[in-house]
Order: sequence, then C-alpha cells, then structure tokens
Amino acid sequence: MGGNGSFSHSDETLNGNVQVNSNTIDLSPNIGYFLVDRLAGGVRLNLNYQVMKNSNLKARTTTFLGGPFIRYYFLDKENMINIFSEAAIQFYTSRHKGTNNAGDYETLFDESGINAYTFSAGPAIFFNSSVALELALSYQRIPLQAFNGNKEQNTIALKICFQIHLEKESN
Repeated sequence: MGGNGSFSHSDETLNGNVQVNSNTIDLSPNIGYFLVDRLAGGVRLNLNYQVMKNSNLKARTTTFLGGPFIRYYFLDKENMINIFSEAAIQFYTSRHKGTNNAGDYETLFDESGINAYTFSAGPAIFFNSSVALELALSYQRIPLQAFNGNKEQNTIALKICFQIHLEKESN
C-alpha cells in the first residue's frame, strides 16, 4: 500500500490573450497484492481538485478516478534499489462548476468514462525490506472537456511516492 500527493500552480495564456492561473491538489492512494514474485496488482484511487480563475471567471473541477493497476519489479527483492513499471486504467467521474454573474457556483457539466489511463516507471529505493521511496516518471491521460477547449488532459509528471510492503508472517 502507498501512494502520492501533489500540489501545483500554473499560469497560462489561452487563445493568445486570456491569462488564467490554476491551483491543483492531487491525492492518489493505492493498495495491492503480489500475485507472483515481482508482479503486483491492485486498486488505485485518485482525487484531483483544480481551481482556475482569471478576471472574468472562476471555475472548479473535481475529478475522482478509480481502477485496477498492475506493477512489475525488474530486479530481485533483495536489492536495495529496484526498477518498476506500472500501468493503470481508471474509471472517472468529473464535475465542473463555475461562477455565474451573481458569484454563485453552478454546475457547468458532469461527465464520466472508463478510458483514463496512467503509465509510470522509475527506481524504488528500499530503506528496509518493507518501506520504499519511489521516483516515478508518469504519464496520465484523462479525456476531459476542459475550459480551454481541450478534450483531454495529458500530464507528464515526476513523482515522489512512498510504498509500504507488508510481509506475511512466517510460521
């Protein structure tokens, strides 16, 4: 079991003249089980909350993702540093809200789907036989209708994650 969390801030110019800044919080816990030596499968959840604003608009997007993942460790478990790769497909639901002229939030649209996916890979540095710090290069695709006109969100990120590998008690 393990996971990661992140906070990001961005400023961007849309359509050449609209300045938008956004703040995003992302939390992603997971739990899995080693199916065979070096191969684990499990469930990953993800909560993404984003606030975008400019001088005329303030919008909030809340996206919840959940689904199976599979992970493979390439080296023997006795190694202090191991290399892993992981793939996940996720079901998602997203709600987009924006301010109206009175300043109240209204639901702009809701959507859901099953074709969000993530690929990650990197080193896992084990402090002992159970606890690892991971550095992962990750790609995630979520097919959202964003406020800037995109129909998908593609994210490449460098993540720092913790994993705790619980061991069976030996008899």
